[in-house]
Amino acid sequence: MPKSAPMINNFSGGELTPRLDARTDLQKYFTGCTILENMIPFIEGGATARPGTYFVTETKNSAKCSRLFAFQFSTVQAYIIEAGEYYFRFYKDSGQIVVAYAAWGTGTAYALGALVTNSGTHYRCLIAHTSGTFATDLAAGKWVATAGATDLAYEIPSPYTEAQVKELKITQSADILYIAHRSHNIRKLSRTAHTTWTLTNFVAAIDVAMTITGATKANPCVVTATLGAGGSFPEAGDSVYIASVAGMTELNDSFFVVAAPNSGAGTFQLSGINSTAYTEYSSGGTATRVQFGTSDNNPGAIAFYEQRFMAGGTNNNPLDIFGSASSDFENFIQDSKDSSSALQYSLLSDKVDGVRWMIGEEYLMIGTQGGVWRLGSSSTTEGLAMDNVSAKRQSSGGVMDMDAEMVQSSVIYVQRGGMTVRKMEWDYATDKYATLDVNRISKHITKGATRALSGIVDMDCQSEPIPILWAVRADGQLLGMSYEPAENIMAWFRLITVGAFESVACISADSDEDQVWEIANRTIGEATKRYVEYFKPQEFFAVFENAFFVDSGLTWDGGATVDITGITQADPAVVSAAGHTFTDGMKVRITGVEGMTEVNLGLTQAYTVANAVSEVSFELDGIDSTEWTEYDSGGTAQQVANTVTGLSHLEGETVSILTNYGAAPAAEVASGAITLTYYANVITAGLPYTYNLKPMKIEPGASDGSSKGKKKRIYRLAVSFFETYGAKWGYDVDSLVDVPFGSGGTPSLFTGDKETDFDMDYETGATVHIQGCSPLPMTVLSIAPSMVGE
Repeated sequence: MPKSAPMINNFSGGELTPRLDARTDLQKYFTGCTILENMIPFIEGGATARPGTYFVTETKNSAKCSRLFAFQFSTVQAYIIEAGEYYFRFYKDSGQIVVAYAAWGTGTAYALGALVTNSGTHYRCLIAHTSGTFATDLAAGKWVATAGATDLAYEIPSPYTEAQVKELKITQSADILYIAHRSHNIRKLSRTAHTTWTLTNFVAAIDVAMTITGATKANPCVVTATLGAGGSFPEAGDSVYIASVAGMTELNDSFFVVAAPNSGAGTFQLSGINSTAYTEYSSGGTATRVQFGTSDNNPGAIAFYEQRFMAGGTNNNPLDIFGSASSDFENFIQDSKDSSSALQYSLLSDKVDGVRWMIGEEYLMIGTQGGVWRLGSSSTTEGLAMDNVSAKRQSSGGVMDMDAEMVQSSVIYVQRGGMTVRKMEWDYATDKYATLDVNRISKHITKGATRALSGIVDMDCQSEPIPILWAVRADGQLLGMSYEPAENIMAWFRLITVGAFESVACISADSDEDQVWEIANRTIGEATKRYVEYFKPQEFFAVFENAFFVDSGLTWDGGATVDITGITQADPAVVSAAGHTFTDGMKVRITGVEGMTEVNLGLTQAYTVANAVSEVSFELDGIDSTEWTEYDSGGTAQQVANTVTGLSHLEGETVSILTNYGAAPAAEVASGAITLTYYANVITAGLPYTYNLKPMKIEPGASDGSSKGKKKRIYRLAVSFFETYGAKWGYDVDSLVDVPFGSGGTPSLFTGDKETDFDMDYETGATVHIQGCSPLPMTVLSIAPSMVGE
């Protein structure tokens, strides 16, 4: 083959399966990569190093898995919820919501999650109440001991085990999050303030409430009740919900199965309930026949559709879809004369393929073990009603038992085997939804080292700055797919970290990027640690010190520089700097002073602030300037440090460090701190990772046809970088050398072309490997190899 200079300026094909290694007939081949690791492909073609993760806190119990999900009340009130075994914790504004301890007091109204101290022990409120005596309240389960004075997290109890939190199905309406699991009745998580959250029962009433007039202390308990207007008495096997009983309060807020009803006497038994040890019944209470809430009668999928709460997939009725009355979400009373009443519809399938997820759009899309369905009104001119329901199967491929996601206008879900991701797209030719394989050319992306380590276990999506579907692989790699269907872009890439990603969730805000949160399982000092972290924004606006390319990292920021207007010739020297916020003991560096140039310092030196007068002046502790040249003009002062504390979560780990002067030598965290060889104004430290880009084997073609199988070599390479400071290049991972970006002084990001000669042997599969590494940014726009054949 003659000399050639192919241009590779588009990586929006993402990382392709090795099985496409010879498919040069595919257009996607020339925009795809063999490796796209810790790099995000742009819709417009280039690829950039993924940002690092900012450490927030350790999960409540690092010995157990937990999960994150989003609560998006508005763009200014967005929360992340940590769901662990029997608890929820909450995050907002890039931090954990915390409360303070107060001394316990009698006669005090305590809210769920309140913290108190009593007799030297710290407690968290599990049940909202007005306190009586502490011992009595504690025995009643209203308090639980915390981990101690440093455990300030606002937390409420939940009924879900470690395994169950991974299986929760979530949907939201306004400030209420609805949570479903087949082993529990539906719950409503409500927020009224940042530290006021409640978890209550969803009561799907199928009849008007009965008024309770008595309840026996017996085995089984027998309830006496009178019917409400228009109501009917329960039958054996019906479920009832009891609330507001006085005296025998053990019955309240619970679901029961009815046994041995006697409508003539107005009584029914509560199956399996021995109330002999309960408190004596006093008065009042209601019993409501309900659709859900008892064993094998809880839905595994929920959604909102046409102003109705939709639920389905109970063990007893796996193919039944239940819809509430219109705009009355807990009213499941069916009335054939009322088009707005509740409804029930059974999917007609040749197999009992239970419902696994639902998502409401133009139709109610339903994923089952055996396929995907659409449900809507049979008459397009009328809304959904009992006598106006139509459901049609769209696909015979089953789905994973996890929620689907809306990414732009597409419903995206995981196929039953866990390895294939599909999207639903309307097909006018067949007049139904087609389910398209979106990782068809990246089949390897969901594959781990073994079957147990393969498949997707959690996912969420972000919209800004580019649409990305995030998916956690069973082995802990975080998969991403840049998605723009209008341009046929479904570009997969992989994120790896020290340890494993276990959960992912996204929240949004006005005029900002969506924030991607994750839980990472890391081994720190031979101990398992699970950390809640979030990814920093992709865009750092070319401000070098804002670059954040470390994991589980933290940033120390000394703040802006202040202008100096005078320095005395005195012992100690007094610096005038209007608007400064320095306090005694801080370290500052002074530069740019004219006249008294002796005061200017290099990177390895700093002054200690003393006798600071807020926003006016401060002394340079121990500095006698009486013999120095007189101050003339100019100069600035800024806070600096050469030691960063607060890194105890990375104790014993070697961290990468970036300062406003460039990358500093790596350091080991000891006693929660690191020490630099110089002072800096901004210091970021965290776990390192590498970013790798390797396009598919470069096949420029030959005069006699394909260049496939013909030996060729790259003898020169040009790479176009954007806002980059560190990178390596080579023809494989073992030949990498540094790209020269210059050194010395305050670093500046490089945008432009870099060229180098390549000493590469003739190969049938010539390609290029570009690599970056924490803590430096790297974006690649194009790769232009100069090639020659034998």
